[in-house]
Amino acid sequence: PNEVFLILIAVWALSSFIGGFVAGIITTYSKQKVAMVVGGVLLLFAAINFSYLPHPMWVVVLSLSLYVPMAFLGATLVVKKLAPNETKQ
Repeated sequence: PNEVFLILIAVWALSSFIGGFVAGIITTYSKQKVAMVVGGVLLLFAAINFSYLPHPMWVVVLSLSLYVPMAFLGATLVVKKLAPNETKQ
């Protein structure tokens, strides 16, 4: 079952990364700040999930520590990829 938990953590981290990436594309405000809000909302709902459903402690700690940083990385990728294009327009 540990492999299942690792896959689950990877999926949660990927969803946070994609959420930060999409938030970075959509917003005209500070891309990384908005992405961190997305990561924070996902973190809140994950904490609620963990309070209702039992998980091993290492899963809880590892997954909760990944939401905001992965969303931030998603937005950082947008900033690095779109920065040259935004300055040309």
